[in-house]
Amino acid sequence: MTKVAKTLGVLGSLLLLATAAFHFSGYAQVCEAISQSDVSAFLKRAVPGLWLHFSIHLAFLGAAGFWGALRGGTAVRPIFIFLAVAVAVDTVVVVMRAGFFAGVVLLGAAALCLAAAAARYGSREG
Repeated sequence: MTKVAKTLGVLGSLLLLATAAFHFSGYAQVCEAISQSDVSAFLKRAVPGLWLHFSIHLAFLGAAGFWGALRGGTAVRPIFIFLAVAVAVDTVVVVMRAGFFAGVVLLGAAALCLAAAAARYGSREG
């Protein structure tokens, strides 16, 4: 793996971890807001769990990217491709459901970094 591919993979992974932390930072506010709302008991239980789930999802994707970047080997390119596609889909879904905001920028940047890392993997440059 080239230095450029490894750097892009690590950067994409860092962006995912930062996004996970950014998302998790809103957990207490979501819990408070949903508990004070007049939605059903089911939603009062489900929404905090779903919020937490997305934070954990992003953290695991970021960890997988680090693992791939630091491990190297023949499986790295497919790992970066998978992560880039997964994060790109997450980005599109979030934009469609919640609109454009800072978290979307972080997700999109991570997807681009991981896609570029996959494209650069195997290149003899950098």
